[in-house]
Amino acid sequence: MYNIKRLQCTRRQSPSSRKIALSPKEVLVLANSNEIYFSMPQNPSDNHNKLPLSIIIPTLNEEKYISRILNNISNNTLSKDHYEIIVSDSGSEDKTEQKVKLFQKNNPTLAISFVKAEIKGVSVARNTGANFAKGEFLVFLDADSQISP
Repeated sequence: MYNIKRLQCTRRQSPSSRKIALSPKEVLVLANSNEIYFSMPQNPSDNHNKLPLSIIIPTLNEEKYISRILNNISNNTLSKDHYEIIVSDSGSEDKTEQKVKLFQKNNPTLAISFVKAEIKGVSVARNTGANFAKGEFLVFLDADSQISP
């Protein structure tokens, strides 16, 4: 059984619309830069005991935004046992790491990880996060994104 979920997103910059086919039954769509649609099992155990969704947030000096996106994700209607959050940092020199670790401490039921990329760069951070991901599907969000419930 599949349940369609919709997330509203707001970004500083608008990327072009694109559709990414994941499989015949499961599709992730980013349309008009402000909506993400994806389908996933209603029960994670329906999917070979694999976590359905990994949300990867690449960061570099994002202390201004990281708390907001983490709160937006955790306050969403999506069940917390359906996803994990991976913050993949590429060498921040501000308090990004401390803010993520404080968020982890204050939200012990949320699966959130902080990983460090070996070199600076958003592509490296995305790939590093993807390597740590346990989810069947990957969603990449910028730290300055906003998601409404």
